[in-house]
Amino acid sequence: MEEIKYSIVMLVNNTGNLDNALESISKQKYDKKKIEIIVVDNSDDKKVKKIIDDYDIMLNIKYRSNHNKDYIELLNDAIKESKGTTITFIDDQNYYKDNKLFSNLEYLTNKYDLVSIKSEYYDSDNNKFVDYKMMPGASMKIELEDNPYNLSLNLNSYFISADLIKDIKFNSIFNDEYKIVFLINLLEKCSMYYFLKNSVIVTNEPFETNTSKNSIQYNKWWYTESINKLTDYFSKYESIPAYIQEIIVYIVYTKINCNIYDRNKGVLTKEESLEFFASLDKLISLVDKNLLLRDLKDGLHIFNMQRWVRYLLLERQMPGKRNISVKDNKIYIDVNSSKISDFDIECEQVNVFAINYKKGKLYFDCSTSLSDLLKDNEFEIYIKYGDKKVSVERSYFYPLLKIFGKTYSEKYCFKFSVDISEVKSDIKVYAFINGNEVPLIFNYSKVQARLCNSKRSFWHYKDFVLYNKVDHIEVKKASRGKLILSEILFDFSKLKNCNNKFRILKLIFLRMLYYITRPYYKNKHVWLTWDKLYKAGDNGEYMYQYCMKQKRNIYYIVKKDSPDYERLHKQNRKRCVVFNSLKAKLLSLHSEAILDTHANVISYCGFDGISRHLVCGLFNPEIICIQHGLTIQKIAQYQNRLFDNIKYYCCASQYEIDNIKQPMYDYSENQMSLTGLARYDGLKSKEEKIILITPTWRRNVVNSSVAYIKKKHNDNFKNSDYFSIYNSLINNNKLIECAKKNGYKIIYLLHPAMSGQLEDFTRNDYVEIIPATGNVNYEDILTRSALMVTDYSGVQFDFAYQRKVLIYYHPDALPPHYDDGGLEYETMGFGPICKNEEQIVNELCDNMNNGCKIASKYKQRADNFFAYDDFNNCKRILDKIDEYFQEINE
Repeated sequence: MEEIKYSIVMLVNNTGNLDNALESISKQKYDKKKIEIIVVDNSDDKKVKKIIDDYDIMLNIKYRSNHNKDYIELLNDAIKESKGTTITFIDDQNYYKDNKLFSNLEYLTNKYDLVSIKSEYYDSDNNKFVDYKMMPGASMKIELEDNPYNLSLNLNSYFISADLIKDIKFNSIFNDEYKIVFLINLLEKCSMYYFLKNSVIVTNEPFETNTSKNSIQYNKWWYTESINKLTDYFSKYESIPAYIQEIIVYIVYTKINCNIYDRNKGVLTKEESLEFFASLDKLISLVDKNLLLRDLKDGLHIFNMQRWVRYLLLERQMPGKRNISVKDNKIYIDVNSSKISDFDIECEQVNVFAINYKKGKLYFDCSTSLSDLLKDNEFEIYIKYGDKKVSVERSYFYPLLKIFGKTYSEKYCFKFSVDISEVKSDIKVYAFINGNEVPLIFNYSKVQARLCNSKRSFWHYKDFVLYNKVDHIEVKKASRGKLILSEILFDFSKLKNCNNKFRILKLIFLRMLYYITRPYYKNKHVWLTWDKLYKAGDNGEYMYQYCMKQKRNIYYIVKKDSPDYERLHKQNRKRCVVFNSLKAKLLSLHSEAILDTHANVISYCGFDGISRHLVCGLFNPEIICIQHGLTIQKIAQYQNRLFDNIKYYCCASQYEIDNIKQPMYDYSENQMSLTGLARYDGLKSKEEKIILITPTWRRNVVNSSVAYIKKKHNDNFKNSDYFSIYNSLINNNKLIECAKKNGYKIIYLLHPAMSGQLEDFTRNDYVEIIPATGNVNYEDILTRSALMVTDYSGVQFDFAYQRKVLIYYHPDALPPHYDDGGLEYETMGFGPICKNEEQIVNELCDNMNNGCKIASKYKQRADNFFAYDDFNNCKRILDKIDEYFQEINE
């Protein structure tokens, strides 16, 4: 009998991709008699056996089900019974791209005990993600003792010598992290492996570093429980090798990274997050402080943990008094009289968020990277231009750096202005630390910074031009020859230093087209607006329709597959513009104003993170926020002035203005106005016997993604409190019988972000479940409904505007993912608050039995809340925009 070379241990959790996995093995140009596949079936799906039987003719497959044993035990049994000299693990989510893989590996697996290939992840839209930070950049032999930072952490990408693996077992106490612990055991025995770059294993399971799509981040055990078990495990070491310490930091990083800034999934309560950090302190204490700091200096790590987080972990590891000194342009930080690091001050940055021009002055809004390392009182920032030295003004536009929703650090934000006529040459920014003046380099992090991180980057505006010179900004008077040369040099630089020349050429073509068409569009006063892109009918469309009637040169951007596209296109083909089209991008560069409804304006114009760097100097519209929902909650991380460089903010309530007056929003009084929301012009009640149940979404129960892209189905949704609470409510027998008795129809309207979960809800003959992303008319459903049940959704204001019955459903298990801002529900809310299903059902039944009449106190609250209750909101908004342009053009 021929010797088995490869044993493939395959774990099956579902049948969705099993065919791909087996097909990729069957296509291998290699002797199949040398391959065995041991299938561990963890799915309880009868289709698995049928699929395997179809392939068993051409492949040597052994089938093991989990009916009597835990799948971890079965995996360990599979290792024992495997006959191959080389063993590898794959899941049903994996497949091999290269049909010569096993032939190519034979020489390497005979020579090395461990061989790894590249891992790629493809999402449901076939977008590819390669976690390059976790892999070497070329095929090579890796000695981890000497090079602990070139490490692949996907066990399924490894081909392992049977002799190496025979004494190692998977351990179920680590739950779904059993693979990484198993890999650590392997690396303990063999701290060397060969990486084969051009061979690929594909997975449909996202990496832990994918903060929007990986499912493991929604499991509570992945946090404190996991950290505690790993701490116990690693505590056995007398001396932990550097490459294993690197894995420890990676494990910590993934858990924090999934819940940093606004990514908090809400899996842990505030108390539980403190417990997590207490446990984390014990684990991170096993890591050498110099390894924690290395990324701050040379960036060698296999992943990029945010620098302020690294320093936070360091301070938790070594709390105590700090001494700061500067010598030869380097910062030295001593903790407890022990020097732990030095930082090159020449690499410290001034991060430019926006550069604006108004009436002869340039206005800069910035932060500095120094706040990662130093306290506010340990440095001073000032600028120099010409013979002037000017102190900056401290600002506070959303400075909070959060983990699990708790603030652990703050950015140091500041602003300054310079008179163009006084700038003789350069603008420089300096830090003053312990008597030392040191220059900061410029970093441009937003499209509204006008420049990008390229030596050839420039911004031409009015009669001057700015150039990025890394450690300063050069200001010159514009001339035609100078601008033509600048454009040629910029385009050539971008083309020379890119990987995808075709993509860069398309963007250079767009720039050329902009210059060619600029004379035509210069005085056309182009305006743009949009809504969700995949759904119209909100404030953007209302303003679009009104402005067209007023003969304004306005365009509406929408996706071609939107259910509203045909209607809008038929109405006006010229004005209805397809998202991501050349026309949409060109119009955005020529636009005088963008009537913005959602955060991240530049992405709605069709520019991603790479392409926006090539158009930043051409993108100069005035951003007018006409909102999607009222700014009542604390959402300064998205709605602060600098997120999109918003120049004017239209509000519907004084409570909104009071909320965004807070320093972290960074608006001045003359940038806000009470106008009402545009869509309120259509909220003329046509009340019918309809009960509308429409809660908002939760970040921890949907697949996070870009706002204008429909959310995909989240397989973990049915395990959430959100699902169980609302699925139970819409199937409550008492509620349904009461509605039948009184002649009421019940509609459950899924929030756009939740619409991908439609299939999960239990259907009954009486409740209609409608996804908001479908062909539903918001205005129609809101005006026809007699009563609304919601939790924290912004549609509550649309209902209250009509002075109709509203009931809040606030179960303790479903806290909001934004903090309350200007609306206190107990004293200002537009209806009663229910905390459990019995309360909400009784409240609904009482209202249906009594004809759904709004109580006088809730009507009075609505009267007090809204600045206007007429239907002239679009007119007021347009009048205020005209006033704004009149003021800035004087």
